[in-house]
Amino acid sequence: MTKARSKAQKINSKRGRPRLPAVAHEHTGRKSRRKASNTMRQAMTEQEARSVVVQKRIRDGEIVAFRDKSGRIVSAEEQAVDPRRGYALGLMFLDGTITQQQHDAGVRYADDMARYYGLTGLGFPSPRAQNLFAVRGVSGEESGTRVEAAKKAKAKAGKLRELLQKVGNIDQGRRVEHAVKEVALLDNIQARKWPAHMHDYIRRGLNALALDYGLVSSL
Repeated sequence: MTKARSKAQKINSKRGRPRLPAVAHEHTGRKSRRKASNTMRQAMTEQEARSVVVQKRIRDGEIVAFRDKSGRIVSAEEQAVDPRRGYALGLMFLDGTITQQQHDAGVRYADDMARYYGLTGLGFPSPRAQNLFAVRGVSGEESGTRVEAAKKAKAKAGKLRELLQKVGNIDQGRRVEHAVKEVALLDNIQARKWPAHMHDYIRRGLNALALDYGLVSSL
């Protein structure tokens, strides 16, 4: 007969470092080097890493479960795995600060500017933002030589800067470009807490980009 445990014993049993997942071992005690075992170990490691990220998003974003329009309960974990919670533009869309078209325009702008920095060899303006675009390749995306591709990317970046700086008067245009660059390219999460007039600059800049990219026919 199993001895009943007190409430304190049950709580203490759950404390401390979680138990490592079971993996195959060789007779010497070393972890198995067989391909199947290595694949399983890697999959478990990735799953653990994703779990840590999800829990951090839930804590930092204070995400709680809610009931959608159909009556289904959407858990905090389900919300946290949304990839849009991993970058500033996505979070601002989920906050309701920007629209889907504005979000998509910002992503297109970030891609174009990242290609410009990558092809011209210039230092990326933010280590955090550089990580976001590290997996976005440039090979095969431009015709001709790398030099020609760099010229096109430079011309595109110049056009985008000019487009944003023309929003409003000269002073406003500079603020619009700065605001859009901070949230779309530099991935400044703190932009979510900016005052209303700064969010207005972001929306105006993203609207201009959306029109130029053909994401909207008119504003």
